[in-house]
Amino acid sequence: MNWHFKSSLKPKASSTDIIKALLKARGQTTKDQVASFLHSTPPAELTPCQVGITAKSLNLATKRLQQAHVNQETIVIFGDYDADGICATAILWETLHHAGFSAHPFIPHREKHGYGLSIKGLQQVIATYQPSLVITVDNGIVANQAAEFLANQKVDLIITDHHQPSSTKPKAISIIHSLDICGAAVAWIFSKHLSTQFPASSLPESIDLVGIATIADLMPMTGVNRSFAKYGLQALATTKRPGLVALKESAEISELTTLSTYHIGFVIGPRINAMGRLKHGLDALRLLCTTDPSRALQLAQTLTNTNHTRQDLTAQFIIQADTIYQSSPVLQQSHIIIIDHPDFHEGIIGLIAGKLTEKYHKPSIVISRGTKISKASARSISGVNIIDFIRTHQHFLINAGGHPGAAGFSLETTNISPFTDSLIQASLSHIDKSLLLPTLSIDLSLDLNQLSFKLYHQIDQFQPFGIGNPRPVFATTAQLVHSRVIGKSSDHLKLQLTSSAHPEPFDAIGFNLAHFYNQIQIGQDLQFAFTLDQNTWNDNTSLQLHLKDIKPSS
Repeated sequence: MNWHFKSSLKPKASSTDIIKALLKARGQTTKDQVASFLHSTPPAELTPCQVGITAKSLNLATKRLQQAHVNQETIVIFGDYDADGICATAILWETLHHAGFSAHPFIPHREKHGYGLSIKGLQQVIATYQPSLVITVDNGIVANQAAEFLANQKVDLIITDHHQPSSTKPKAISIIHSLDICGAAVAWIFSKHLSTQFPASSLPESIDLVGIATIADLMPMTGVNRSFAKYGLQALATTKRPGLVALKESAEISELTTLSTYHIGFVIGPRINAMGRLKHGLDALRLLCTTDPSRALQLAQTLTNTNHTRQDLTAQFIIQADTIYQSSPVLQQSHIIIIDHPDFHEGIIGLIAGKLTEKYHKPSIVISRGTKISKASARSISGVNIIDFIRTHQHFLINAGGHPGAAGFSLETTNISPFTDSLIQASLSHIDKSLLLPTLSIDLSLDLNQLSFKLYHQIDQFQPFGIGNPRPVFATTAQLVHSRVIGKSSDHLKLQLTSSAHPEPFDAIGFNLAHFYNQIQIGQDLQFAFTLDQNTWNDNTSLQLHLKDIKPSS
């Protein structure tokens, strides 16, 4: 792995100098910028224009809703089955419900209705509810055919979304859209606006849901998203929402007084997502909206059990996908990975693509091969806009949507081979080979004696960490004084390090780095890339290095 240093710092710098350098690397140089970064604007104080939403779109949607309110029209909120879509649906439904609207939430079924605002899904919506107005959340920005279908059925449409639009936008009463925030945040801004227009309503406490969606949907932890994530995490830690209380209990994190992006990304988010991947996301929505604690406990256990099944299937399919990749010289030489198989569950393909991208540092597309129609999910690397790249081959596809970093699409099964061959060929000329080299960005080079609890707590103020604001990574040169492998499968590495300025051994842990064990020797000077962490054991708390990479000292 190549180490890329963002900055350099002379040894024995004060912790203040280190923090200034870290802030500078994150583009925070002025006093106002630093204050804004460390003390994010509360979401309640954000204006629509600050999150990329126009006042015109909100006013057009509100005018149509005022008409619906007077006439007591039936409204359907058409959501999505991932964590962002589920949270967005809950936010807007609760707002309309509190305001006295006749509103019904609808979560499509992945296998039955497909992705987004589908005609199949709308046919069920119309048959079940006979609405005069459909409002989308977290989808709809590329649903031209579905919008036309609704128009023919004399059903009005309001779209709220945050995905990448195509060249032609669907016809709708209003399109409330932003590329800056997640779908649930768009729904929250809309709900916030509505709460000022309908005196009988009040915006329900839902910033906890916006925080979950922002983090689970991998939004950058910068700017307004940082605000949604930070205050969302605070609200989640103290939430009284029965569904989230039960979900935290089921996930065994209910005793924590503070939560981080880790708890959303790897504990809460996957449980919500699991329902839409393997069963029906409607139960996840029911969990978020229920006011019955006993019902919440039952639903939370259902989500947790389904997530365990999802984990097992994911592990199985990743082995299968990796075997296909390893046996294909064409894929190994290509600048993109494209794998298809009839066994791949369409609810898991995005996770498989993510694991392949993580392991091989290439954009990856995994296709669940169907009899006539196949579903695909893609994940990308920095520098490759995967949805734009996929759309260069639009003639092979039925539909496609997503973000620069992740996308989904469907195609006729007979088109898989020509699509794969064409995209692999195009990748060789359109995806620069240098982008495929994994790079570890390192903020600063420090000595062990510069590491302290004071520095750790100062860095902790940079939270929430995530895309655009990763936990700071440091490099140090130190002598190895002890090493051993640990873990059930002996996958991890436990080391002790010293330096001339810090002769007292410093603990270091390297998860999934056991392959270095036979490459390093006691007494050897090595370079270590790490994040600063703390470890509590038997009521004793100490600092430790969380290793990212190791290489011989030059």
